[in-house]
Amino acid sequence: MIRLVYSSAARAGMDEAELKRILDAARTRNARRDVTGMLLYRDGVFLQLLEGKEVDVRFVFSRIAQDPRHQRVVKLLEETISQRDFASWSMGYQVVTHAQLDALAPPDPVTRKPSVNMGMLEVDPPLATKLLLSFAQPMGFASA
Repeated sequence: MIRLVYSSAARAGMDEAELKRILDAARTRNARRDVTGMLLYRDGVFLQLLEGKEVDVRFVFSRIAQDPRHQRVVKLLEETISQRDFASWSMGYQVVTHAQLDALAPPDPVTRKPSVNMGMLEVDPPLATKLLLSFAQPMGFASA
């Protein structure tokens, strides 16, 4: 099995209803291929972790890369795994809050500006993966 993490930018004008349609379709398609994972969204940026058999994860990722609703699709990480972190969920979803980003790295003590934003995660695979995996246990999706 593999884990693949990617980032992409949402096409301009994407609203909450379209996000829900993307999520519903992803859950259906991923379940058919036994691909699990987590999708995060904030400020027009998607971060997604996909896990499953290599052939299935690569197939799902190739469809995403060709989807016109996604722009600037960048694979951040691909690694072999021995077990899933989101084994019982075809696709978790969360709109990331400032507090969740602050938990990765506290705001600057002088300026009080956030140390991390979604744009930074697009170019920092370990930090992006850490954020995605932080949702495994609290939401109850992780394997036992």
